[in-house]
Amino acid sequence: MTTRLVEGSEAVADAMMRAGCRFFAGYPMTPFTEVLEHMAAGLPELGGVCVNAESELEAVGMVWGAAAAGARAATGSTGQGLSLMQESISEASMAGVGFVVFYLVPAIRGFSPRLPAPWRACACPPRRPGGTARRA
Repeated sequence: MTTRLVEGSEAVADAMMRAGCRFFAGYPMTPFTEVLEHMAAGLPELGGVCVNAESELEAVGMVWGAAAAGARAATGSTGQGLSLMQESISEASMAGVGFVVFYLVPAIRGFSPRLPAPWRACACPPRRPGGTARRA
């Protein structure tokens, strides 16, 4: 096995392609842009398609269509982009069409557990044995 040092975006894109993702669409918005670039470079070599969409709505619509046609498909964005995608993601879920959606957030300097909820690394509270949530 060969070891290589890669950035997180490249590792995510590589893992998606190894898992069989053959259709990827997205709108370039930092920090999601790097994942889109890596998918655009790698998917054609595997017979896949990567589309640089004109909006997040267009990206999720294309991914929904590809997944409905049987392709392993994925998209993603940052918080603002996912807000635009939420209705289509909900409708695809109700229709039983599955695809992967990535939520990427910019790194925060000096992470503190006292940050407001939207900036925390984990949205779910840790669980105690027995299934009860522990207060932070």
